[in-house]
Amino acid sequence: MPADSESFPTSPAAVAAERFDRNGVTAYNLALRLTGSPGAAWYATIAAFAAVTERVPADAVAGVDDQDLVLMSCWHGRQLLAQVAADPAYAEQLRAHDAATRAAQEPDPAVAGANAALGIDQRELLAMNGLSGLDHAALAGLLHADPGLLAVMVAESRVQLHDLLHGTDLSARVGAGGDDRRAIALAALRQDGQLGGPDAQATLTDWIAADPSHDEIVAALEAAGDAYRSWSLAAAPAGLREAAIGAASAVTPAPLLGTPQPPAVEEMPAGEHDRPVEPWSATDAGSADPGATVEWSSSDVAALGLEGAPIRPAARPSAPVPLDDDPVAEWPADGDDDYDAPLDGRRDRERAPRWHIALVGVLLVAVIVVLFLMLTGGDEPTDPVNPPTPGTTTTSRSAAPADGATVAAIATVIRIPAA
Repeated sequence: MPADSESFPTSPAAVAAERFDRNGVTAYNLALRLTGSPGAAWYATIAAFAAVTERVPADAVAGVDDQDLVLMSCWHGRQLLAQVAADPAYAEQLRAHDAATRAAQEPDPAVAGANAALGIDQRELLAMNGLSGLDHAALAGLLHADPGLLAVMVAESRVQLHDLLHGTDLSARVGAGGDDRRAIALAALRQDGQLGGPDAQATLTDWIAADPSHDEIVAALEAAGDAYRSWSLAAAPAGLREAAIGAASAVTPAPLLGTPQPPAVEEMPAGEHDRPVEPWSATDAGSADPGATVEWSSSDVAALGLEGAPIRPAARPSAPVPLDDDPVAEWPADGDDDYDAPLDGRRDRERAPRWHIALVGVLLVAVIVVLFLMLTGGDEPTDPVNPPTPGTTTTSRSAAPADGATVAAIATVIRIPAA
C-alpha cells in the first residue's frame, strides 16, 4: 500500500537520497565486483539510481526499488565494460584513476583477484547472490530464470572460483550429466541454508558417498562460498551519494501509483512488436528486467530434474538511462520480403509493401503513355528504319487526340472506363 503522501518523500532528490542511504553501498559494490574498476563502478552506480527513478514509482511496494537497483547496477556495469572495450583512451583514463584509487586503499584480498578472472556471467551471479540479500527463489524470479538452474550456476561459479584461488581443476571434473549438476546445485542450496526436504538431503548425501571426488568438489564449493562471504564491502567513494541524487533529480520520475496515464498518441493493433508498454503497477513487483544474463535451455532444465518457474523471455528496461546518445533504430535489410512476419509499427508506416510500389509505377507509366499519344497523335509517323536525327523537331505540339481504339486499350491497362 502506498505510504501517506504527507509523510512519504515524493521529490526525486528526496527519494533518491532515501534509496541511496539504504542501498548505495550495495549498488556500488555490485558494480565494482562486476567491473573490477572503481571508476566504472562510480558511473554505473550513478546511472543505476537515475534508471530506478525513471522506472519505479516513489510510492511503489516496499522492496521493489531495492530489487530493481540490483538489476540496474549490474546492467549499467555491463554497459561501462562495453564502453571501456570500445574506447582505448577511456580505458586508459579509467586505469590511471583506478591505480590512484587503489594506492590509497588496503590491498584487495586474494578472492578479489580470483573473482576478476571469472567470466562476466559468473561474476555477476556471485555478486547478486552474495550481496543482494535475496534467496535463490527470489533471485530466480528477478532474473526470470529457472530456480534449479540458477542454483547450478551458483554452484559451478563457486567451484571455478576455488580453482582460481588454489590452482585446482575441480570444475573440469564436474560431469555434464544431470546427476552431477543436480547434486552440486543442492550443495549450493545447502550452503545457503535453502535446501529442501529430506528427499533433497538424501539425494545429496548419496551422491557424495558414491565417489570420494564428490566430497572434494562439495568441500571446494563451500570453501569458495565462505571466501566470497568474507570479502568485505568497499565504502562508497566520497561524493557518490551527491552525484547519484543529482542524476536522479535530472530525470523524469515514474508516475506515482494511481496517477492517470495520458492516452496513447496512436492506436495500433496489438501484436508482438507493437503492443503499448503497460504502466507499472503494484502487482508487477520484480518484473522490471534489463535482460536476464543467465540463460538456460529446456534440455538443461530436463537434465537437471528440478522443478522451477518456467523460463520467460527477459523484458528490456522500459526507460533505461543511456550512457551515450539513444541508438538509432535498425531495421531488417531492404532485401527482406517477409511481409507476413510481425513488424514494428514504425516500420509499417515508413515502408510500403513492394506490390503497392509496383502498382503505382505501372499507373504512372500508363498515364505518361496516354499523354504522349494525345500530344503526338497528329504528327507524321516515325520511320522505323531512319529515325529522326538529333536536333530535328516535330511539326506541331498541338497534336490531335488519339483514336478511340488507342484510348480504349490504354484505359484497359490502367483500369478506368474508356472515354
